[in-house]
Amino acid sequence: MQFDDSVVGVGGVLTNSYKTKFGSIVADFYASKFGVGNSPFRCVDKNNRLKKTDTAVFALYNKDVFFDVGLFNEVLDRNQDIDFHKRVLSNNLSLYTDNSLFVEYYVRDNFKDFIKKGFLDGFWVVMSGAYYFRHIVPLFFVLYLIVSFSLFFATGDYIYLSFLFFYFLISILFSIRDGRSFIGRVFLPFIFLSYHISYGCGSLLSFLKRYFK
Repeated sequence: MQFDDSVVGVGGVLTNSYKTKFGSIVADFYASKFGVGNSPFRCVDKNNRLKKTDTAVFALYNKDVFFDVGLFNEVLDRNQDIDFHKRVLSNNLSLYTDNSLFVEYYVRDNFKDFIKKGFLDGFWVVMSGAYYFRHIVPLFFVLYLIVSFSLFFATGDYIYLSFLFFYFLISILFSIRDGRSFIGRVFLPFIFLSYHISYGCGSLLSFLKRYFK
């Protein structure tokens, strides 16, 4: 990487491909910041072609980085890249995302596989111990649901569910903005909720297994 000695990896951005109508909605989900947070390789910053990021999907690496920070952790079933990139950044090295580099990504084309992916991603991101705040937001959301519904059923007071109103309002607004078709705009709120809950449940189970053995 000639432009900066600290840069050890450059990745691209994902273009979502699909084979079914459900897959087209999932593609809209993965392109939405409300769906996946500020993931640099999914939510493209069109104003900056080359951007310093905390991860780099399917990156090209300077081979020396593997001597400096080690290899990918093959013990992990998923999220090996997040774990590796955490070690890269902790060694004061840099990663970049170049949005002129495209990788075709085929999304899950049915609801079962989509939810399963969300659960396993949430599980392994916590199990790896290498995550950023955006990765554990669904965990806090699931904890909120558990606490708020428990209090609601105990007291009958709807105030404990008030946050859900704002969640669905924001969900609808992003669905209108990010859905590319009428059917996408209709079903995206359900897709948002399903993925956030499945991801958060995976993270919760992983947290309990990791810290309360």
